[in-house]
Amino acid sequence: MPDKVNIRIDFNTSEVNAVLDFTKCYQNKSKDKLDCNHTLYEEFILDQKIFFVQRVRESLKHYDKEVIHEIDQKLNISKREKNPEVLAVWLEIMVATQNLKGVKDQVDGFLKKYGRMKYIIPIYAAYYRFYKKDAQQLFDDLKKYYHPIAIERIERLLKK
Repeated sequence: MPDKVNIRIDFNTSEVNAVLDFTKCYQNKSKDKLDCNHTLYEEFILDQKIFFVQRVRESLKHYDKEVIHEIDQKLNISKREKNPEVLAVWLEIMVATQNLKGVKDQVDGFLKKYGRMKYIIPIYAAYYRFYKKDAQQLFDDLKKYYHPIAIERIERLLKK
């Protein structure tokens, strides 16, 4: 019988703490009260960027719409981010906070380029919540690019 291996999982790492601190810097602040070091984001590894956007999405009620817009302006996530894991969540945030102005082309382009349901369903859900007519029109234009299962899921979503 093999020896037992004691494993201790510790999520309290400097990388995790850096993201948590960075995220907290933006919470419950107004646009003119931000004092965050925006250059920290550039130093993040991919996992930290994913964690950052997921944390923002999970606690979106603590972020002012203008702050989300300001984060995007300072970090330029919607225009410069190349990784779809980060970009999908960020574009969902932009749509969910009704910050579509200035990033609509990125959102539409993303929905055309990527057909993975884990990316597009949350974006369509946010889109439909605030821009029903636009979401339906965009889906009608792009559904020829999607898998039949994705089409069925989005159609159900848009009929709610």
